[in-house]
Amino acid sequence: MIGERPTIDPRGRYSAAQAGELLGVDKATVNRWARKGLLPRRISKINGRIRYIGADLIKLWEWETRFVPECEQ
Repeated sequence: MIGERPTIDPRGRYSAAQAGELLGVDKATVNRWARKGLLPRRISKINGRIRYIGADLIKLWEWETRFVPECEQ
């Protein structure tokens, strides 16, 4: 997870790979967070693909980085 707040459009829709790139983790990590209920998945009504909403990614980043000591950021 990147220590600096990522530039994410809160209204954007991202694939697992895109979300992982923005957060500095692998797409498998994004999917694992979703399976654990830490990150809501949205399924597109148009093509059935799983997407992650930017606002949810920001909330997850804020939650994940709240325990990082200031000197490590």
